[in-house]
Amino acid sequence: MTTQVSDANCAKAWARGVVAIRENHGPISPLVTEIGSPCVVHPSWWQELSPRTISKGENTLHSVAEMVGPDELTNTKLKRKNAYNHAWKKFDRCRALGRHLSNWRETYFERLTRNENGSNRLETIIDKMNNWQTRRVSSFYAHTTSNSLDNVVPIGSPCLQYIQFVQRDDDKVDLFALYRNHDFFRKALGNFIGLGRVLAFVARETQQVPGKLTCFSVNAYLDNQRQVCDVAEQVLQV
Repeated sequence: MTTQVSDANCAKAWARGVVAIRENHGPISPLVTEIGSPCVVHPSWWQELSPRTISKGENTLHSVAEMVGPDELTNTKLKRKNAYNHAWKKFDRCRALGRHLSNWRETYFERLTRNENGSNRLETIIDKMNNWQTRRVSSFYAHTTSNSLDNVVPIGSPCLQYIQFVQRDDDKVDLFALYRNHDFFRKALGNFIGLGRVLAFVARETQQVPGKLTCFSVNAYLDNQRQVCDVAEQVLQV
């Protein structure tokens, strides 16, 4: 049976997912998370809801979000190609300095925009949306895996497999994402925020309004359960 949770923003939807996993006494397969306003981010989240705040040694919430939707996407002063280039250069500098980005050699954002054959899937989606004759009520998708680099694996990265944008009659564009495995302690909230950034960026570049985010987590699980659940309960009380 599919479990579904929903709420207005990323933090509350994430918290409802945490509670659902706790009440299930273990991983949920699948868990569907629907977020009504995924582009809304409260500054307090970066510190209060960060995995590193919950447990020392973990990544920050900001670094997790950056792997999907880097800060450059939120800079409305940057032209689209400059946003890509600035983000790529930042990730290159981090790698050159030995900073940990992920447990594989590219970020999710780079897999969407900087493919080994020189293509940019996100740019192709934006171009198609802007030039498609029957523009509304259409869908545009991109895989975050690579035929030349990936193979059948029993476990491991990448967890984000696929994203799809769906245009609606009311000039809104929704985003759907599929995760193979989803860590609701270390990754899920940052993933939601990052995907919201990608949605806002695509909506802006196609003169549309960002709609909802729906995330399908084939296997949603939770480590460090007691501390994370305490934080989630606090989020839901606000």
